[in-house]
Amino acid sequence: MRALARRHALLAAEMQLRGYVDRTPLRHGRPGAAWPAVFIDEPWTQFELLRGKYERRAHGRIPLPRTAHELWAHHKYSVLARDPSQYREFGRVTSRLRRGAALDDLARALVLTLRQPPSRGTLTNAIEHMWGHVNRRATADEARAARQSCARMFAVMQSVAVRESEAYLLASTALSELSVDVR
Repeated sequence: MRALARRHALLAAEMQLRGYVDRTPLRHGRPGAAWPAVFIDEPWTQFELLRGKYERRAHGRIPLPRTAHELWAHHKYSVLARDPSQYREFGRVTSRLRRGAALDDLARALVLTLRQPPSRGTLTNAIEHMWGHVNRRATADEARAARQSCARMFAVMQSVAVRESEAYLLASTALSELSVDVR
């Protein structure tokens, strides 16, 4: 099932970003599989379950969102990598939400959007936007390497973001999840 394999690839990418070694032989990209049509738990419910789980523990790289603006900020580059028009629409919708608005519809819409694979052009565009957050802090060698290919730019951008503690990118799902598609 491609959904399960993709989930594993995403977890492996996150583990690599955080300095862990993944030795699981499962790989993504099995043809013919699709995401399930239903959720066991709705996306926002999953956040609430995680909130309870991490109540007395340190949180992961991406803090659990408390507001629509935080939820959108965590996912915006992942959405941009898939559909720039959706990116603009999510931005408009999020900017109009009142403080304390329920996030269940936004969370569900984001998850459904992120199930789409990015095209090469939109993926490159999102990575270039992310690179803009760190390019001034890259060394000359890193900047040269980043110009070699989209995959190299992504790898260098990840490295500089971690080294420089670039908070906005460190709280972005795209920092790890796009590595599944950039190869």
